[in-house]
Amino acid sequence: MSDKKSMSPEKENKAKNSLIKKYLNYIDKNKRIPSLSELNTIGITRNAIRHHFGSNTLLFDYMKENHTEEMSVVVDETLFTPKRFAEMKKDSERYDRFVVTTAVVEKEVHLGFYQTLKNYCKRNKAKLLILPCQDVWNRRTEFQWTMAPELREEAILFDNLALNSKLYINAIKLSAKHINPLTGLGRIGQRNGSFIYASPKQSLEFVPVSNKKKVPRAIMTTGAITKNDYSTDKYMSSRISAIAENDHVIGALIVEIADNKKFFFRQIQADERTGAFSDLGVKYLPDGKAQEDAPVAIVLGDWHCGETDPVVRETTKEIVKEVNPQDVILHDMFDGKSISHWDFDRPLKMAKKVMDNKLSLQNEIRFMNSELEDIASWVDGTVVLVKSNHDEFLQRYLVEARYAKDPNNHHYALDLAKKYLEDKDPLQYACEKVEKLKDPSRFLWLQREEEYKIGNVECGAHGDGWGVTMQSLEKALGNCIVGHTHTAGIFRGVFRVGTSTLLNQSYNVGGLSTWTHTHCLIYSNGQRQLINIISGEWRLK
Repeated sequence: MSDKKSMSPEKENKAKNSLIKKYLNYIDKNKRIPSLSELNTIGITRNAIRHHFGSNTLLFDYMKENHTEEMSVVVDETLFTPKRFAEMKKDSERYDRFVVTTAVVEKEVHLGFYQTLKNYCKRNKAKLLILPCQDVWNRRTEFQWTMAPELREEAILFDNLALNSKLYINAIKLSAKHINPLTGLGRIGQRNGSFIYASPKQSLEFVPVSNKKKVPRAIMTTGAITKNDYSTDKYMSSRISAIAENDHVIGALIVEIADNKKFFFRQIQADERTGAFSDLGVKYLPDGKAQEDAPVAIVLGDWHCGETDPVVRETTKEIVKEVNPQDVILHDMFDGKSISHWDFDRPLKMAKKVMDNKLSLQNEIRFMNSELEDIASWVDGTVVLVKSNHDEFLQRYLVEARYAKDPNNHHYALDLAKKYLEDKDPLQYACEKVEKLKDPSRFLWLQREEEYKIGNVECGAHGDGWGVTMQSLEKALGNCIVGHTHTAGIFRGVFRVGTSTLLNQSYNVGGLSTWTHTHCLIYSNGQRQLINIISGEWRLK
C-alpha cells in the first residue's frame, strides 16, 4: 500500500484504468460479475480494489454508472426495481395463459429450451414468467441475483404475484439444492390458496380441504430454464451438488387462468439435448416450428366401475378425443363393491347394497365389460389394465371362500374359484370367457410386478402396498406413473394420478381430503403432463 500511495497521479490513473480494462474484459467474456478469487486470477488484487474503489461492491457500482453499455450484459437485482415490477404486474393482467419457469442464478440458460418457450408463447399468446433461485452453496459473488444475460428483457419476478384470487406466485427464496423444495410450505397454501415456487425440481403436493366439494389447494415448483451444472470445488458440497444435478428438470409449468377463481396447470419437461417439448399433443421446437406429437398413452385416475363420476367420464372422453393418445392405461378398473371384504360382516352395509342393487358380482363384471369396450373405442391402440388392489378384491373373495356364505354370488363364483386353482386370473377370465368381452386382443392385463415401460417411465405399478410412499416408489421404480391414493402428486421422478370417481365414497366419509380428478399424459420420450379436471373443464378453451 505504501508503494501505491507514493505513485504519481499519472501512474495512479494508469493502474486504475488497467484494473477497469481487465474487469470489463472479464464481463465481456463471461457475462457475469467476477468473484474476488476470479478477479485475483486476472491480476486484480483485493488490495488494488480497496485502494482505487474501497470495496468490490463499490467497484461494481462504479462500473454500472460509468460503463453502462459494457455492463448491460449483467442481469442482477439492481435492475429489478419496484417500478419495473409494477410494470410487469400490469402487463401480466393482459394474459390468461402463462409459462412459469425458474432460472438458477449464475447458471447458463438452456438456449434451445428458451427458444422453444418463446415459440410456445408466441403461438399461444402466453406470457413467460421467470422465477429466480439461488445455488447458495456455490455463489461466486456477494451479489445474490446475477442471472444469464439472455433473460434481461424477460419478466423476472422478485416479488409475489397473484394470477387470480386462488393462485399465487410466491417469492419465498428457495435453494436450488433443496432435497424437497416443498417441505414446510403446505401451511401457507392451506389458508390462502395455491402457490407456485421457484425450483429447478418439479414437485406437486395437494393440501387437504375439509369439504369434498372444494378443490384441494396445490403447492408446486416449476423446473428450470437453466442448465444442470452445480459443479463446485468445495469438497463438503460435492454430494449435494451431484444430487441437485440428478434432480434438475429442464422444464416449466403452463398455467391457464379461466376466471378470478378457476385455473388449470400442467407440467412440461424439455428434451435436454434440443430443448423441444410437447403440450397436449403438439410438439414445439426451438426453430419456431410445431408439429403433431400424440401421447403414447393417457393414464387415467383410478376408474372404479360403477363409482365413476359421470362428468369426469365425459370430460375424459373429450380429453382423449382432443389429444389422441395411442393407448389408455387403467388403474382400479374393477371396484369390487359386490364382494368387498370391508362390508361382508356389516349387515346394514349389505342391506344398503341390496337396496342399491349392487350385490351381484355378475352384473358388476358385465358393467365393467361395457366400460372396457367403450373406452377401447376411444383409441386406436391398446387398453392396459394395471393390476390393482381393487382388482384383487375378487381374488381375495375366492381365496377366503366367502362365496360359500354368499347366496347372491355362490353359483357364479364356483367357476371362478376353479380357474383360480388353475392359476388363471379370475377377473380376466370372468371378463373374457364368462361375459364374452369383445375383441380381447385390444386389452392387456398386467400381473403383479410385471413391467410396462414407456420411454424410461414404469407404468405397470399401481402404487399400493403396506407402507408404500412416493419416496419408496422412487427408490424401487425410479421414473414411474402410479395411482391408488386418489391424490395427484409429483415427487421427483414419481408422478401420481388421482381418481375418476365421485369424491364422496362410503370409505372416505368425514375427515379431510386431497382427492383430485387427475390423469397423466405420457409421450414417447417419457415426458409427462398431469391433467386436472375441475367441474368438467381441464384447460383454457
